[in-house]
Amino acid sequence: MQYQSRTWALNRSRNAAEVNSQRVEAFTVANTRLAYPVAELGKKGEVFVSVENLFDKRYSYRPGYQMPGIWGQIGIAASF
Repeated sequence: MQYQSRTWALNRSRNAAEVNSQRVEAFTVANTRLAYPVAELGKKGEVFVSVENLFDKRYSYRPGYQMPGIWGQIGIAASF
């Protein structure tokens, strides 16, 4: 889980005087990740599934750059 308070954000304006002139609103985002260790894939080997932005929160780190809604991954990690 991540919480970020309302903050001034970097604005990529061509006018240097406008840098950090906009604020983004506070947000809380929840993520989850489940993993199962698999010895055959090495010391840190695992099969996993993860879900980002679990509650489909609309938020942004910078004005005009909206972060994606709920999304997930399924994968295998190996270490040799």
